Amino acid sequence: ASVLTLLSLYVHEPALQKAALYNIIFAALATPGSVVTGLLSWYYNYSGIWTHIYRMKTLLSIILAVLLTFALTIHFAFLPGSAPGGLWYWLYTWIVLAMAPTVMGLGYYGGKITFPS
Repeated sequence: ASVLTLLSLYVHEPALQKAALYNIIFAALATPGSVVTGLLSWYYNYSGIWTHIYRMKTLLSIILAVLLTFALTIHFAFLPGSAPGGLWYWLYTWIVLAMAPTVMGLGYYGGKITFPS
Protein backbone atom coordinates (compact mmCIF):
# COMPACT_ATOMS: atom_id res chain seq x y z
CA ALA A 1 0.00 0.00 0.00
CA SER A 2 2.86 2.37 0.81
CA VAL A 3 4.54 1.87 -2.56
CA LEU A 4 1.24 2.32 -4.42
CA THR A 5 0.50 5.49 -2.45
CA LEU A 6 3.97 6.85 -3.14
CA LEU A 7 3.58 6.09 -6.85
CA SER A 8 0.17 7.76 -6.92
CA LEU A 9 1.73 10.93 -5.52
CA TYR A 10 4.29 10.89 -8.31
CA VAL A 11 2.11 9.99 -11.33
CA HIS A 12 -1.26 11.34 -10.08
CA GLU A 13 -3.13 8.14 -10.94
CA PRO A 14 -6.29 7.61 -8.82
CA ALA A 15 -6.31 3.88 -9.60
CA LEU A 16 -3.10 3.50 -7.59
CA GLN A 17 -4.76 5.08 -4.55
CA LYS A 18 -7.70 2.70 -4.94
CA ALA A 19 -5.34 -0.29 -5.19
CA ALA A 20 -3.53 0.93 -2.05
CA LEU A 21 -6.88 1.14 -0.25
CA TYR A 22 -7.72 -2.44 -1.26
CA ASN A 23 -4.35 -3.55 0.13
CA ILE A 24 -5.06 -1.75 3.40
CA ILE A 25 -8.50 -3.35 3.69
CA PHE A 26 -7.05 -6.80 3.02
CA ALA A 27 -4.25 -6.21 5.55
CA ALA A 28 -6.75 -5.06 8.17
CA LEU A 29 -8.81 -8.20 7.64
CA ALA A 30 -5.74 -10.47 7.73
CA THR A 31 -4.01 -8.89 10.73
CA PRO A 32 -6.08 -10.50 13.53
CA GLY A 33 -5.53 -13.99 12.10
CA SER A 34 -1.82 -13.34 11.68
CA VAL A 35 -1.49 -12.13 15.25
CA VAL A 36 -3.41 -15.10 16.67
CA THR A 37 -1.44 -17.69 14.69
CA GLY A 38 1.82 -15.94 15.62
CA LEU A 39 0.93 -16.05 19.31
CA LEU A 40 -0.05 -19.71 19.09
CA SER A 41 3.19 -20.56 17.29
CA TRP A 42 5.20 -18.65 19.90
CA TYR A 43 3.40 -20.42 22.74
CA TYR A 44 3.74 -23.95 21.34
CA ASN A 45 7.10 -23.77 19.55
CA TYR A 46 8.98 -21.52 21.95
CA SER A 47 7.24 -22.38 25.25
CA GLY A 48 5.97 -18.83 25.60
CA ILE A 49 9.40 -17.44 26.45
CA TRP A 50 9.10 -13.64 26.24
CA THR A 51 12.28 -12.57 24.43
CA HIS A 52 13.22 -9.25 22.86
CA ILE A 53 12.23 -10.55 19.41
CA TYR A 54 8.71 -11.40 20.54
CA ARG A 55 8.31 -8.12 22.40
CA MET A 56 9.28 -6.28 19.21
CA LYS A 57 6.97 -8.39 17.05
CA THR A 58 4.10 -7.73 19.47
CA LEU A 59 4.81 -3.99 19.59
CA LEU A 60 5.08 -3.72 15.80
CA SER A 61 1.89 -5.75 15.34
CA ILE A 62 0.02 -3.38 17.64
CA ILE A 63 1.45 -0.36 15.82
CA LEU A 64 0.44 -1.81 12.46
CA ALA A 65 -3.09 -2.56 13.69
CA VAL A 66 -3.42 1.02 14.97
CA LEU A 67 -2.08 2.47 11.70
CA LEU A 68 -4.49 0.32 9.67
CA THR A 69 -7.42 1.35 11.85
CA PHE A 70 -6.54 5.05 11.65
CA ALA A 71 -5.99 4.89 7.88
CA LEU A 72 -9.34 3.20 7.24
CA THR A 73 -11.18 5.53 9.63
CA ILE A 74 -9.70 8.64 8.03
CA HIS A 75 -10.29 7.35 4.52
CA PHE A 76 -13.94 6.46 4.99
CA ALA A 77 -14.88 9.27 7.39
CA PHE A 78 -13.04 12.23 5.90
CA LEU A 79 -11.85 11.46 2.36
CA PRO A 80 -14.75 10.02 0.32
CA GLY A 81 -15.12 12.05 -2.85
CA SER A 82 -12.65 14.71 -1.76
CA ALA A 83 -9.88 15.95 -3.98
CA PRO A 84 -6.26 15.26 -3.01
CA GLY A 85 -4.88 17.78 -0.58
CA GLY A 86 -5.83 19.11 2.79
CA LEU A 87 -5.03 18.00 6.30
CA TRP A 88 -6.91 14.70 6.27
CA TYR A 89 -5.46 13.66 2.91
CA TRP A 90 -1.88 14.27 4.03
CA LEU A 91 -2.44 12.66 7.43
CA TYR A 92 -3.85 9.59 5.68
CA THR A 93 -0.92 9.55 3.26
CA TRP A 94 1.68 9.75 6.05
CA ILE A 95 -0.06 6.99 8.00
CA VAL A 96 -0.03 4.75 4.93
CA LEU A 97 3.65 5.52 4.31
CA ALA A 98 4.44 4.77 7.98
CA MET A 99 3.14 1.24 7.44
CA ALA A 100 6.15 0.34 5.25
CA PRO A 101 8.84 0.49 7.95
CA THR A 102 6.46 -1.19 10.39
CA VAL A 103 5.91 -4.12 8.04
CA MET A 104 9.65 -4.28 7.29
CA GLY A 105 10.35 -4.49 11.02
CA LEU A 106 7.81 -7.30 11.36
CA GLY A 107 9.50 -9.13 8.51
CA TYR A 108 12.93 -8.59 10.00
CA TYR A 109 11.97 -10.00 13.39
CA GLY A 110 10.01 -12.79 11.73
CA GLY A 111 13.19 -13.74 9.90
CA LYS A 112 15.11 -13.71 13.18
CA ILE A 113 12.58 -16.20 14.57
CA THR A 114 12.62 -18.42 11.49
CA PHE A 115 16.38 -18.31 10.92
CA PRO A 116 18.03 -17.79 14.32
CA SER A 117 21.77 -17.17 14.24
